[in-house]
Amino acid sequence: MPSTLALIRTMFTDPAQRSVAIAVWMTTFTAGVAIGPLIGGILLEAFWWGSVFLLAVPVMALVLLLGPWLLPEHRPREAGRLDPVSVLLSLLTIVPVIYGFKEIAHRGPGLVPLVALGAGAVIGIVFVRRQRCLADPLVDVRLFNNRTFSTALVLLLMGLLVTNGVFYLVPQFLQGVAGLSPLRTGMGLTVVAVASAGVSLLAPLVARRWGPARTIAAGAVLSVAGFALFTVLDGSSVLAAVLATALVSAGLSPMGVLTTDLVVGSAPPERTGAAAALSETSGELGVGLGVAVMGTIVTAIYQAQMSGAPASAGETLAGALAEQHPAGVLEAAQQAFTSGINVVGIIGAVVLAGLGLVAITLLRPDNG
Repeated sequence: MPSTLALIRTMFTDPAQRSVAIAVWMTTFTAGVAIGPLIGGILLEAFWWGSVFLLAVPVMALVLLLGPWLLPEHRPREAGRLDPVSVLLSLLTIVPVIYGFKEIAHRGPGLVPLVALGAGAVIGIVFVRRQRCLADPLVDVRLFNNRTFSTALVLLLMGLLVTNGVFYLVPQFLQGVAGLSPLRTGMGLTVVAVASAGVSLLAPLVARRWGPARTIAAGAVLSVAGFALFTVLDGSSVLAAVLATALVSAGLSPMGVLTTDLVVGSAPPERTGAAAALSETSGELGVGLGVAVMGTIVTAIYQAQMSGAPASAGETLAGALAEQHPAGVLEAAQQAFTSGINVVGIIGAVVLAGLGLVAITLLRPDNG
C-alpha cells in the first residue's frame, strides 16, 4: 500500500489532481469495507468460518498478473539499502505494545504485560536513535521536523485508533446483542461504507474552499455526533448503531484523505516513498491500537459488570453466547457489553473534539 501511495505522488504532480487521486485511492478502501463484510456474511451463511480468508486469493492473483503490466515503475536513482536491524527493532517496538494491551484486556494489569509495554517503549527509543545515525534510515525521522507532516500523522493515527475501535466492536454488538445474522450485519455496514466513500470524494472539493484544517475540523464535529450517539446506545438500537457508525466513519473520512495528502505533499519528491510508508504505518498502527485499546476498555467494563457470572460468560460476550446460560445471564452479558460501547462513545467524542482543535491550531498555512 505505501508503494501505491508513492506512485500516486509521482503520477500526479498537480496538488489539486493529487488530492482527488488520493480521495479516490481512499475510497477504494471504503469500497473494500463495504464489499468485504457483505461477501463474508454470505460465505459464513453457507460455509465454514475459514472460507472468508480465501477472499484474498483471487485478489492477490490479479495483482501478481496485472500489476507489472498496468502499474508504472518509479524508483530513486540511488536507492538506499534496507537495514534488517531497523526492521527487527520496529517489530520489537510495536508487537510488545499491542501484546501488552491485549493481555491487560484478557487478564488485567500484571507483570508480563507491563514489562512488554515498557520493553516496547525502550526499544522504540533505540529504534529512533538508530534512524538518526543511519545514512539510509528505514524511517527518515528528519521528516518530522515539518510541523504539517508531524501533525497530519498524529491526526491520522489517533483518528483511526478511536474509529477502528468502533469498527471492531459494532459487528459484535449487531450480532451478539442485537441478534443480527452475519449477512444482515454486512448489509448494515455497507450503508456505513457508502456514506464514508461519498464524504471521501467530497473532501478535496470542500478543502479547496475551506482549507484542510477547517474541513478536517468539520468532519471531526460529525464524528463527535456519532460517538455521542454511541453513549446512549441500548440493546435494541440497531438503526442507532448503524447511524452512529456511519457518522463516525463519514466524519473521519476528510481527516484520512487530507492528512494523507498533507503527509505526501509536504515531503520532498525523493522522500515520497518514505513519507507514504510513514502514512501507511501510522494508519495501520492506529488500526491495531484501536482494536487493542478500545477492546481493552470494553473487556474491562464487561468483566467488572459480570464478575459474579459463570466463568464462560464472565470473560467475553462471545463466551456467554457460546454456551447455554439462563436468560438473565445472557441479558446481563449483553448489557455489560453495551455499557462498554457507551464508554467508548464518551472517549471517542473527547478524542475527536481534541483532534479537531489540533487541526485548526496546527494545520494553519503559516505552520507548514
